Amino acid sequence: MINIGGKDSDHISICCDEPRTFAKTVRHVIEEHGCKDIYHVAGDKVHDFTFERIGAYRSELESHGIPFDEDKIYYSNLWFDCGDAALDFILEGCRKNGKKLPDAVVCANDYSAIGLINACKARGINVPEDLIVTGFDAVVESTSGFPTVTTATQPFYQYGYKAIETMLRMIEGEKFPDLIPVEGDLICNQSCRCKAKTVDNIDDFR
Repeated sequence: MINIGGKDSDHISICCDEPRTFAKTVRHVIEEHGCKDIYHVAGDKVHDFTFERIGAYRSELESHGIPFDEDKIYYSNLWFDCGDAALDFILEGCRKNGKKLPDAVVCANDYSAIGLINACKARGINVPEDLIVTGFDAVVESTSGFPTVTTATQPFYQYGYKAIETMLRMIEGEKFPDLIPVEGDLICNQSCRCKAKTVDNIDDFR
């Protein structure tokens, strides 16, 4: 039996390579947009993926010569409603360092990114003009709002393809490790400036 999308100690598991996939969003804002002061909206501390994504965030910062600062991590419930508290945390951190805003915030999922973007809108902070925001998971909502969210995919199609390929090769007697990681893809949208933000209000459609 092959388990898809998660980790199961009793079966071969095909799941997202969280560190490598999340790292793509961090690397993108550094290399393509020149960001150096980067905050991270993480999940809560009970989930393994929270620390996998923090590890990827830290690794990308340090590999680009940017110091890692634990005080730039905000732990959240990863839902839309975390946006205001996350923004309060970020603004206070910036105030202590004599800055108005950081260069970017990389969020551990799209829902928290959307929540942060909405909080920024309510306070007159423009994304991405004033602040770049990225998400993760490529949920439908990431492309249904304004701005659309730069994100990275959970590789669901690749899971299925890899599962069938692995199963057929197992039938032929080939051995596989217990865990088969699959990388997702970076999707560049408006929230990092890669795509023009030509519409910023749903009323413009009416």
